[in-house]
Amino acid sequence: PNSPDEFIPDRWMEPHAAQNTQAFIPFSYGPANCVGRHLARREILMVVSLLVQNFDISFAQNFEWRAWPGTLHDYFIAARGPLLVTLQSRQHRSV
Repeated sequence: PNSPDEFIPDRWMEPHAAQNTQAFIPFSYGPANCVGRHLARREILMVVSLLVQNFDISFAQNFEWRAWPGTLHDYFIAARGPLLVTLQSRQHRSV
């Protein structure tokens, strides 16, 4: 970005102010990257597993799921449109 040595916090608040969107790497890169990356992935796996176990998941009414992949924009950090789903609690039955 312009003026990298100056304190300009507004550059992060306005999308058009960031000149180089690829300069933001929150977990770092290379051998000294974030040590919590693997823990974060395990936590995501655990949360998704619990969601699948406890809820029936379906697309929200009138959601165009075929058009959703077209909203994916990957600039190192992926940005995508909302994925609208409906969660309905499952009935736990005694075996």
